Amino acid sequence: MESPWQFIVPAWNTKLVKKEEEPTQLENFTHPRWKDRLIAEPRDVELLVALKHKFGNEEKAIALLNKSPPTT
Repeated sequence: MESPWQFIVPAWNTKLVKKEEEPTQLENFTHPRWKDRLIAEPRDVELLVALKHKFGNEEKAIALLNKSPPTT
């Protein structure tokens, strides 16, 4: 069945991430500990749209993405 809904679900390996390091908000992924540990498709607009909805404007969404640690 088709649906207009799309979901963005962050996930992590619970064997590699300590309980106290588990992110509770998207903003937590900007911490340097996530460098080279994030997987995202930068060409997908869905993440930007979701962040824009969360923050109420595109500038804040882009600022959060720019604060995220780089992945090589």
